[in-house]
Amino acid sequence: MIAEPVRQWTADPMHPATLLLRQLMLGREDLERAHARSLDVNLVDYRAMGVLLGQGPVTPGCLAVELGTTPSATSNIIERLERVGHVTREEDPGDRRRVLVRANPESAGRAMGTILPILSSVEQSIKSMDADAQAAVVEYLRVSVRAMQDAIDALRDQESA
Repeated sequence: MIAEPVRQWTADPMHPATLLLRQLMLGREDLERAHARSLDVNLVDYRAMGVLLGQGPVTPGCLAVELGTTPSATSNIIERLERVGHVTREEDPGDRRRVLVRANPESAGRAMGTILPILSSVEQSIKSMDADAQAAVVEYLRVSVRAMQDAIDALRDQESA
């Protein structure tokens, strides 16, 4: 349990919900590593697959922006994903000069086959709660997401200063 290491940095004991949120954050990292290994990719390549699954086909340049990688590094990522059969490059039907990177449907199905049961389980859980409890969970998560985004923005601002 992560309560003790966190407690040393706070004046007051943390609420169990906050400790569980921290455990969820750490668990997501563990899941991501395990899921990447099951797909025979490293974490950077796994995150590239996540972009493709979330946004659909994208240009290599768009993928580079989403990942925060250089064009050269992005080319290497795409090549590795092509070698293991997770992505293909194809002509953009709207502009033959552009190339799109697309997730292989079989690989996408494999990846989502791990994620969808998790989402389905938590979806069933929240739907079983009354409206007030659902609203409280949504608000807690909304505040949590905003706090994380604020921290991300602050770190990015420090980088560019």
